[in-house]
Amino acid sequence: MNASNPSADFLRLAAGKHFFVMTFKATKPDGSTLLCTRSWFAVEAAGLWLAVTAGHVVRGLREDVERGVVLSHFELDDQMAGRSFTPSGVPIFFDPHKCLAIQEAWGDYAAWVLDPLSVACLKRGGIVPMSDIAWGGGALAEYENLLLVGVPKETYLQLSLTRHEISPTIIPLRLDEDALPEESRHPNLHSAWLVQQSEIDGASVRDIDGMSGGPIFGLQIVDGEQRYFLVGVQSGWYESRRLATFYAAGPFLDHVQRHIENQKAQLLAP
Repeated sequence: MNASNPSADFLRLAAGKHFFVMTFKATKPDGSTLLCTRSWFAVEAAGLWLAVTAGHVVRGLREDVERGVVLSHFELDDQMAGRSFTPSGVPIFFDPHKCLAIQEAWGDYAAWVLDPLSVACLKRGGIVPMSDIAWGGGALAEYENLLLVGVPKETYLQLSLTRHEISPTIIPLRLDEDALPEESRHPNLHSAWLVQQSEIDGASVRDIDGMSGGPIFGLQIVDGEQRYFLVGVQSGWYESRRLATFYAAGPFLDHVQRHIENQKAQLLAP
């Protein structure tokens, strides 16, 4: 990687091949319409491609629908993967009420099974799902670096009802398992401080609001080579303290993989 801008290089050469932005229109009961974005990423479990985000992202969409908001024109923007063949994103059918799993009792996760046509388009665009060999396990302290990927609202610009500019961002994190108060702790929940190092990577983010559901990658030297693993799903944000929280990715993805293996026939039914 380029030592002068390591975060940008990691986003372009590695993380961008797994991350995409879901864009859609939200039309309120009064007729006003917004163009919206959400952070997602791709994994492969039991032979199927899944789009994964934070559970509260999908719960928010469900609540919008129940309030009479019409959600439409869903697309997956895969521009960061480097080979996108469409000027916008990959159109998909998405129903927030049909997400595969939201494990509210022990975490903040959601997964959506991607249909074969969407998978073919994403493959053509350069998206590569994270398979179970890249799901990080073990102690987070063993990773040399933690990097959060997503689209904070401050880097998103809506130009019109059909055009916008999206700037995915990567933010280094410094793990601190003691930063959360005792009553907020959870076995799968971790906390980390945002690392401000604009003099090194040119990144400067004041507020990560909008990055919920983005992947967190752990970097580690394995057999003399630097490798990266999917270790978490971004969940919460204490803005005044610049403290992010995330849930470990491994336990959720292991659960989803077992669920798919047991329910694969139903999940693939038209």
